[in-house]
Amino acid sequence: DFRKESGLTNGELIVTSIGTLIPRKGMDVLIKAAKYVVEELPQTRFVIIGGGEREKYLKLAEDLGIKDKVIFTGLLKEYPYHILKVTDLYVSASFAESFGLSIAEAQPLGIPVVATKVGGVPEVVNNGKTGILVPPGDSEGLAREIIRLLRDYNLRKELGETGRKWVMSKFNIKDKVEELINVCFD
Repeated sequence: DFRKESGLTNGELIVTSIGTLIPRKGMDVLIKAAKYVVEELPQTRFVIIGGGEREKYLKLAEDLGIKDKVIFTGLLKEYPYHILKVTDLYVSASFAESFGLSIAEAQPLGIPVVATKVGGVPEVVNNGKTGILVPPGDSEGLAREIIRLLRDYNLRKELGETGRKWVMSKFNIKDKVEELINVCFD
């Protein structure tokens, strides 16, 4: 139980992001947004999963006074289903994504998404219908949408369910394998 392992209470809202701790992934933008979010919703905790420049981002969280609100798990050996299972909102603040795989992995679990409108992410997140897209590098805009969704349980539920159906219908692995076989052998 991730909540118990991490000392989280049932009343805390969990915002999760998966990505290597490098500038391109926008983790500094996410951490700056987290400051705005916890000022409005102090019961929010951010979980950042991934290897990389941990000390740099830990220092940023410390400098912003939110070190106790951000959990850095580091690189995990197994896929973090135990964390996603308790996640209220998934966020990607990346400056560049060819597709947005971590988003497409969160959505089938019914987790609503706020992500940056970069690269292939709009293929995975239908803005306003299956999730929310924001411009890259905009900490305040990202925070505003995170706060909006964390405050509105029904909207989170609706986006999560619509996102789940969207990804399952558009990116079903069985369908994609059949398409590939048909292309290769026809």
